[in-house]
Amino acid sequence: MIGHAIQILLRLADKRRLTIILGLSAFAAITEGVGFVLLVPLLGAIVDTSAQSAFSPVQDGLAALGWQPGLAEILAIFAGLIILRAAAEYARTILSLKQNIAIVDGLRQRAFAALLGADWRTLSRMRQSDNRALLISEVDRSAVALDQLAGLVRLVIGILAIGLAALTISPIVALAGFVAGGLVFALYGSLRRRARGLGQAMGEKYRVIYGRLEENLDAARVVKSFGKERFAEEQMIEGFQSLRRVRLRFAIDNARARGMLQACAALLVAILVWLAFEVWSYPALLVLPLVALFARALPQLGALLDAWQMWSHTAPAVIAADTLIREAEGAAEITGLVAAHPPQFTREIAFENVGLSHREDAATLQSVSLSISAGEFVALVGPSGAGKSTLADIAGGLLSPDQGEVLIDGVALDPALRQSWRRRVAYVDQQPILFHGTIRENLTWADAEASEAALERALQQASAGFVADLPGGLDCHVGEGGRQLSGGERQRIVLARALLRDPALLILDEATSALDSNADQSVARAVADLRGTLTILAIGHRGALTDLAPRKVTLVNGRIASDESVR
Repeated sequence: MIGHAIQILLRLADKRRLTIILGLSAFAAITEGVGFVLLVPLLGAIVDTSAQSAFSPVQDGLAALGWQPGLAEILAIFAGLIILRAAAEYARTILSLKQNIAIVDGLRQRAFAALLGADWRTLSRMRQSDNRALLISEVDRSAVALDQLAGLVRLVIGILAIGLAALTISPIVALAGFVAGGLVFALYGSLRRRARGLGQAMGEKYRVIYGRLEENLDAARVVKSFGKERFAEEQMIEGFQSLRRVRLRFAIDNARARGMLQACAALLVAILVWLAFEVWSYPALLVLPLVALFARALPQLGALLDAWQMWSHTAPAVIAADTLIREAEGAAEITGLVAAHPPQFTREIAFENVGLSHREDAATLQSVSLSISAGEFVALVGPSGAGKSTLADIAGGLLSPDQGEVLIDGVALDPALRQSWRRRVAYVDQQPILFHGTIRENLTWADAEASEAALERALQQASAGFVADLPGGLDCHVGEGGRQLSGGERQRIVLARALLRDPALLILDEATSALDSNADQSVARAVADLRGTLTILAIGHRGALTDLAPRKVTLVNGRIASDESVR
């Protein structure tokens, strides 16, 4: 799992920028290591070390080069290294930030584009609250994972540089320190595995919380009318408590690990210093720089282990986001085959032995054969689950049948034509979808180039003249989801938006089923005035809209039970 998450992030990274970041990290670490090595000649320049020179490989190396730097020279080099390291760290920080933002934004944009690009059959099966949780919380956790991975790489380079500096000063003490550090890291094994499990659990908890939030907020009116506020609140409290327990377990594990590291580090430093003085008889000239190195390395080792644990905890989010993207991209529509021009619809749309199954054990549509003439107004009625909306989705080019075919003026609706055909189709759903903004913004969402006259004409066709009486008219804000308007008003604005596309086929899917009788009649009258100007397919059980249709097709259990002209 960890390796898979790293592969995903490397695939998303800018390789050139990543190389520069690694180079700057290595340079900063090397300058720090050289600075520690310079402590030996620095101390030698301050104190009399004539009796101790044999113990200093650094001093011996400088002597072999024929260079015996004085105090001023060493201090100048030391200060220069610190300045260079600070500059490298600054450049690395800026580049890393840009890299991380680019990767996370790219991951979120790719996930969103993949979802929108997926075929409707796959997208309609997904739980959208899970997708929202992945796009927001899981991608945010992926950003944390990326930060931790970058920190891991930086800390590893830094610890290696400190280790090389220690080897230069005293190979024996350095090797002993490596062994001790390896033992501490090995003790983290079980904690890393536990962190990965908690990371996966946290992702699941977030998805459950998002799902419950969406359900309860969308059903706020029902919740209040049924007096179920306390029940909804208890549901959310249960979800929050479950998430809190996972986060608390992770925090406890992390605190336990840090405490263990501090205790082990203190013990190991004490043992190494005692060995250096009492067993190996090292002089203070060498032991003091080594103590400084250990004092620097131990916090970095602690940070490394913390970063590794946090990386193990957040890496599952990277995999979850990548899995969503791959699933959606695997079901992507073939956009490269889009026809340049949508099919002409001047005679009829015909369904020939159309069949489709959403589940393997049951057919939604079975051998449906139906012809709808251009300009005709047809009501598609039947009980719930009869396949009405599925047939409408096939007619609108959202779904392709498993069997049979759809022909428009005798031309089969293949994948290329199906996507271009959607340009000539407009939907009005049962739940009117309005975006937070003005009426103008909601209308021009369908056609950004629409003129003022076109907007007014669409509103007139939809019997939405009430817009002129609203504060601001077209620039009146509708509120979130259009809540500033009544249900009938929202539905007529949605109808106007659909008509602004100048569609050849208008699909009304239960468009008035959620409205009261007055609003139902208002929308029905608007649709009735459109007869003959475009083809209308109205789906419903009953109501003024389906009653107006001159032709009624009844679906039962995925088959056409009747097809009759009413008047």
